[in-house]
Amino acid sequence: MSLSDIFNKIEEETKKQLSAIEQEKQDTISELKENNEKRIQDSILTIISNQNKRKDEIKRKMLTTLKMDERNMVLKKKQQILKDVFDSIIERFKDLPDSDHEKFIKKHIRGLPDDIKNDISVVSAKGKKSITEKLFKGKYDNPVIEEGEFNGGFIFRSNQMEINCTIEELLIREYKPELEPEIASLLFQ
Repeated sequence: MSLSDIFNKIEEETKKQLSAIEQEKQDTISELKENNEKRIQDSILTIISNQNKRKDEIKRKMLTTLKMDERNMVLKKKQQILKDVFDSIIERFKDLPDSDHEKFIKKHIRGLPDDIKNDISVVSAKGKKSITEKLFKGKYDNPVIEEGEFNGGFIFRSNQMEINCTIEELLIREYKPELEPEIASLLFQ
């Protein structure tokens, strides 16, 4: 074998090895590109999935907030309707016939203390001073009767106490807790 054959053989072998190295390089690059493409796609899918989850969470929170706001608005409307009903009752009370107003006062006078006889003053409902005066003079000695700015009932005062038996106070204190659920169930079935 001649030197030129050896060089040719070496050159040929070197070309084969360079070609194999080039092929390996191209395969590695292709594999890296493929892996990177896959990682990029996976990353994009993860980002999209996370965005969708956040978007769904935001939607859910917004819907929950909207539902709560809606319930609050409905509740406020219902409360306003109930308030209007009770205001209407108070307003109508001033138009009660005197005989009914007298019954109302008698009922509440029974609950007042009997042992206080002096220094009593009573504030009557507007326009009901004569009825109030007649009923209190029968129970107490010389009560001072004044007229107030409320629709029905009276306010009893002595040196020792004050008892508010106005329709406004009694409605709030005694009747409203009892009547409100009934009225609400009738109005909002």
